[in-house]
Amino acid sequence: MSLNSEAKQEVERLLLSGKKMQAIKYTSDTFHVSLADAQKLVEVVEIEIKGNRYGHASLDEPTQHEVIRLLEQNKKIEAIKLVKERKDVGLKRSLELVEEIQRGLNPFFVLSNPSGNRIAGKALKTVGLFLGLVGAILVIISGTLYYNQQSLLSKSEQTEGVVVDIVPHEVGGGTYAPIIGYTWKGTAFRYSSTLYSSPPAYEIGETVIVYVNTENPGEVVVNTFSERWLGIVVLSVLGLLFGFFALIAFFSSRKF
Repeated sequence: MSLNSEAKQEVERLLLSGKKMQAIKYTSDTFHVSLADAQKLVEVVEIEIKGNRYGHASLDEPTQHEVIRLLEQNKKIEAIKLVKERKDVGLKRSLELVEEIQRGLNPFFVLSNPSGNRIAGKALKTVGLFLGLVGAILVIISGTLYYNQQSLLSKSEQTEGVVVDIVPHEVGGGTYAPIIGYTWKGTAFRYSSTLYSSPPAYEIGETVIVYVNTENPGEVVVNTFSERWLGIVVLSVLGLLFGFFALIAFFSSRKF
């Protein structure tokens, strides 16, 4: 079905006035068709108007209807082939004509730009490589911390320590870290934690378990999750997240 000359002129007038919904309703009421069918008829006219405005040769109405049908079925390649055969033009021109219709159906559609696509693909690939590198570095650091801790524990012995003081951070003073006192073979030692928190994670006088390096008693590992695992877990999770987004960026770049 196509619009007669009088109806087409009225639809064009409404479209040029920015009244697309009125044009659809007019078409539906005049030809007694559904709003969905009326919208398709109006969009054909809209595409013709845009084609004339931008200097593109319009397709005949049967071809336009067929292209719209194929686009609605997500068969863009078939639509391009159809235009190429019926218009006897090259693939590039066929693509332009199909995408002109596609832009009429979807105002947010972005026309293909091979050179721009290549640039976007390279940019995404570069971002993916950067994210992957950062992720790998974080995972390596996490693995190194874990290895060093396990190495220290392998030559350590367990003893009890007591929180003897809680000190504020030198910058700001809003967070606090414990100082733990312990005795090893009759000698008193103090360990100053580098893990600050607010509010303080410990209380003065609180007993904690520490692993003391038998070769260097001043080196200890406090047996709490935050002291032993927090840094390792955070770095590992961040590394995996960076790696995940790197894969997304890399595979997205292959679409361009």
